[in-house]
Amino acid sequence: MKTRISLFLISLFLILLSGKIISITAQDRKNALGSTTMRESNLYAPDLYSETIKLKVSLSSLPGAAAKGSTWETSYQIYFIAESEYYGVIDHLPPGGHNLQAEDFPNRVLLGEGRIKKDDLSSPQTRAEVLDGISLRSKVPEHNRTKFGRLITAYSVKIYDAQLKLPIYHSGVFVTYVFEKAPSEAGAATARLTLYLGFTVTPSGQLTYSQLANPR
Repeated sequence: MKTRISLFLISLFLILLSGKIISITAQDRKNALGSTTMRESNLYAPDLYSETIKLKVSLSSLPGAAAKGSTWETSYQIYFIAESEYYGVIDHLPPGGHNLQAEDFPNRVLLGEGRIKKDDLSSPQTRAEVLDGISLRSKVPEHNRTKFGRLITAYSVKIYDAQLKLPIYHSGVFVTYVFEKAPSEAGAATARLTLYLGFTVTPSGQLTYSQLANPR
């Protein structure tokens, strides 16, 4: 028993010593098919690549939404990253924390980009935008249509709250799979049709952000 415990402790120490801590988004893990999902390396899965995807961008709350002079501006770029390149980059990161950027993937494929600028923020409808018809399947080479390909949303947001008299700036990256959970069957996957980019400003002026459809 002592020998078994000692071997376990040594193994654990070696894992911690050589491990790579990667600062990817929590949503990348949440969008997996559960914490015990095993990656099927380079599994050809063309049915998980939709013809097009849409991006839903929203500013769900802002203290000064009704105040004259409040503004919201967001720019975005959506990329596809092949599974082989994604894991090739991850596996060669130096030990320690690392914030992934789109530029870490030289072979990334730009699917779409754009800019939203609004000065009428008085209602939830005016603080939301749906960008449809972003091509996916036709831009991904046949041999790269594998199950664990990734979608990256790089974004920059600039908000001015006229009530708080507060400018807010932030930029970041969200990473997720090309697939999502199939609602009808446990453990099954279906093609992702929609990406989300949501922002919230708290009464104290703190910005929160998410790529979940219904963030808590």
